Amino acid sequence: VWHHELFSNSFIGGIVMAIDHKQVTQLEKLALNIQLDILISVKQRGEESMDCSFSMIKLLAVLYGKQMKIDPKKPDWGNRDQLVLAKSHAVLELYSTLSNLGYFDKKWLWTMSHQGDRLPKKLDRSKTPGIDVTIGDLNNGVAIAAGLAMGLKIANKENDVYLVMDEDELKDERCWQVFQCIAHFKLDHCLVIIDSGYRKREQLSKRYEKTYLLKRKAEKAGFYTLLVDGTNIKAINEAIEEYKMRTTQAFCIVLESYPERVLSDLTMDDHEDSSKKIPKTFHQEIEKTILKLQEKLERMS
Repeated sequence: VWHHELFSNSFIGGIVMAIDHKQVTQLEKLALNIQLDILISVKQRGEESMDCSFSMIKLLAVLYGKQMKIDPKKPDWGNRDQLVLAKSHAVLELYSTLSNLGYFDKKWLWTMSHQGDRLPKKLDRSKTPGIDVTIGDLNNGVAIAAGLAMGLKIANKENDVYLVMDEDELKDERCWQVFQCIAHFKLDHCLVIIDSGYRKREQLSKRYEKTYLLKRKAEKAGFYTLLVDGTNIKAINEAIEEYKMRTTQAFCIVLESYPERVLSDLTMDDHEDSSKKIPKTFHQEIEKTILKLQEKLERMS
């Protein structure tokens, strides 16, 4: 079983082993590099809007940097874990993560979004190394993940499927019907991760209420559910470790996510129109933020 070369799995004998400071620092550096490459990509392509919320970066760093069984040199390895991304504003975050893991050259990021490109706006496993599932209609991601998990259960395999989505996709009641099936059949090969969403002007009390209601609804569907700070590497890792220990109940993580302060002025809401233009200072802010991230990485090296 192959994991990203920086880390070994900390799940030993049914006991959650806390990751040490060195491992956390390495994951933080991976997350910073993912952020940096997103901004460089936006700059190089001359984009005038930020179709990215940055809220999933630390989750992706933990998944691909530590938890998932993967091999970038063999993207179609049969025993790999798989990610089903059903969150429209996280495509660039995933591409940047994959490039940092070595699935493809970072130069691909500088030219993405062109018709027929290797990095299309809608994920396509036939075009991009490391993409496990082609998502046409975002709402079909839940059904795809459930099908993959059922196949793993029938085959008695130990691989995992990570379904990542946000509250927009959950407005379709069909998603909750599939959730009930996942819970009913105890598809413990599938970890459901819900990003509770990011709104700049949302009151803190409203955000807490929203994430709590999502947690309650997932529990009602039959899931064991955790609320997790999406900006905390240790908390994300521990939650996934706990998922790996449970084999008798479907598992869901609700992430309370928001961008780092250094990025908050550049990001868009998960609910904003991505075509909405950002002020004229946008490119200046991109330049400043790139420099800040580069300086931060230098201090950590």
